[in-house]
Amino acid sequence: MGNVRSLSNKTDELAALTRYQREYRDTSLMLFTETWLTTHIPDSAIAMDNFHLLRADRTAESAVYVPPSANAETACETLLSCTSTLQTQHPQALFLISGDFNHSSPASVLPTFTQYVICPTRDNKTLDLFFVNAKEAYSSSPLPPLGRADHNIVHLRPVYQPIVHRQPVVSRVVKRWSPESEEALRDCFDTTVWTELCDPHGEDINAMTECITDYINFCFENTVPSRTVRCFSNNKPWINPDIKALLKEKKRAFKSGNKEGLRTAQKKLRRKIRRAKAAYRRRMEQQLQNQNISATHPSPHTAACPHLHAWTKAHTNSSHLCLSPAHHYTWTHPSPSTPPPAPALSVTAAQVRRELKRIKTRKAAGPDCISPRLLKSCADELCGVMGHVFNMSLKLRVVPQLWKTSCVVPVPKTPHAKDLSSFRPVALTSHLMKTLERLVLGHLRSTVSSALDPLQFAYRPGIGVEDAVIFLLHRSLSHLEKPGCAVRILFFDFSSAFNTIQPLLLRDKLETAGVDCDLAEWILDYLTNRPQFVRARDCVSDLLTCSVGAPQGTVLAPFLFTLYTADFRHNTDSCVLQKFSDDSAIIGLITDDDDAEYRGLTQDFVDWCQQNHLLLNAGKTKEMVVDFRRRHSIAPPPVNIQGRDIERVDSYKYLGVHLNNKLDWTHNTDALYRKARAGSTF
Repeated sequence: MGNVRSLSNKTDELAALTRYQREYRDTSLMLFTETWLTTHIPDSAIAMDNFHLLRADRTAESAVYVPPSANAETACETLLSCTSTLQTQHPQALFLISGDFNHSSPASVLPTFTQYVICPTRDNKTLDLFFVNAKEAYSSSPLPPLGRADHNIVHLRPVYQPIVHRQPVVSRVVKRWSPESEEALRDCFDTTVWTELCDPHGEDINAMTECITDYINFCFENTVPSRTVRCFSNNKPWINPDIKALLKEKKRAFKSGNKEGLRTAQKKLRRKIRRAKAAYRRRMEQQLQNQNISATHPSPHTAACPHLHAWTKAHTNSSHLCLSPAHHYTWTHPSPSTPPPAPALSVTAAQVRRELKRIKTRKAAGPDCISPRLLKSCADELCGVMGHVFNMSLKLRVVPQLWKTSCVVPVPKTPHAKDLSSFRPVALTSHLMKTLERLVLGHLRSTVSSALDPLQFAYRPGIGVEDAVIFLLHRSLSHLEKPGCAVRILFFDFSSAFNTIQPLLLRDKLETAGVDCDLAEWILDYLTNRPQFVRARDCVSDLLTCSVGAPQGTVLAPFLFTLYTADFRHNTDSCVLQKFSDDSAIIGLITDDDDAEYRGLTQDFVDWCQQNHLLLNAGKTKEMVVDFRRRHSIAPPPVNIQGRDIERVDSYKYLGVHLNNKLDWTHNTDALYRKARAGSTF
């Protein structure tokens, strides 16, 4: 776009630019103002190849030009009136407003438009402006003026770049799973002498875990075949090589002029696309319904496992660890002369097998690189040795360092991530560690069930967000039916609640709740000294160690947070403290404006948070007052936390539900409607 002053004598230069310079050749739209065109200049004099000409010559009746002597406010009002009329007629249209506005400032009357020219257009001034009713649409840069024009040309580039242009073709190596490869893996692990791998390490749990992990991955790499695939960012998930071949066949038939071959290729292509989509739909439905076919029991083996022989030969220079063809190995614990005392919690092979078979196969592998599909397919063969490692970990009260390591993958929250706050960290941990955590979690639930807060709605089977919202509304509405009553709800906000957990305090609380001291020490080791590394676009950061807080991407950490906060609870006829993980709310059932218990409970909760190192964010903590009395008394003074008055709001989004001070559903319905409208535009 630009102010060219006279266009007819610059068409030759413009034609050369559009032919030989890429900035002009790739342009889809050129906007020129003050072209000095009259009715005596025909379209053929200014026509350009590959462009359609649209003229809007200035006449005495038009109100396009804003001269320096014009009234800027009147010009802006005229522009607003014209734009509003067009937007009313075409509410979904894209509007582009371009021109030399001189001293007028349309930005004040066009709040929904964005001005994209930020570079000088004449000397050091920006006179030529470009308004669009879309955000983050263009970026501007100056180009030399045409001929002897005194205004620069402005090059506007779209900010959005298609994914196919942003991401190159990526070649990846993937494993080709099949029933034959799963059967081969089961044969390998079933004929493995696991004692030969475990006994040399004694009670060195870290060395034993690394040895077993290396061996499992070694068998996996040598048993399951690999293939290299090319990933295209614009590929539909149902595209397969057969469809690509038919597309090429159709193109060849079109270029050769073979009409009969073209019709035949089109019929085949339509049929193949329809079948591919149907197959993809069935596959997605099967995954959503969790109809994974369980692995069948392995048949009797007729050959010894060659992988243990190759692996041990490469790692220990020994070659005597293969079993005879008829031997079927089952893990058994050694029987020393004096049996060691059993830990308070021990797991059986059947329990391990059950948890391994529940693993979701499409989850990403953790830092140990063990595939979840491998663990599920070979659960019968791995449950014995894994049960031995689990029991040793619980006995020694030590978690293997490899299982405590997590890989953090930053996932963007918005389409255009600009800084670190625009990413959500997703932590990947070992699936073997998650299996052990599920077993410990089942033991903890039964042990500390009496110590749990009955008003903690999170991480409890059969209870969810709906129960927490219904409980809050039921207590509030039941109280409001009484005369002279009101409800005050204080919604607390914590700053990184999970990261502020103190492991030593949690250990003491676990022992108080009845957890065995050995298991409490194991949980303390589980929470401390956890290595982390960040992986982003095939780049891996240095290994860092996080020693405070509940780890992300784990099974046990959320339940431990509920135990950490279970010792503070309150439930009376006039005040209730309800929790959903770190979303805590105090419901004050006020009668005759008596809020002494409500304020006292709030102060006690703030003091308890300080003692337990939970950081309250007073700026994001909000209070909502629900009062249906016709004659309102004077508004009560606000609650003060940490020297700051808490803001009182008319509505609040609690656990995804918009609640207002009338306890109706208007705000929530409007929010869902806006969300549905926003989603329908994509």
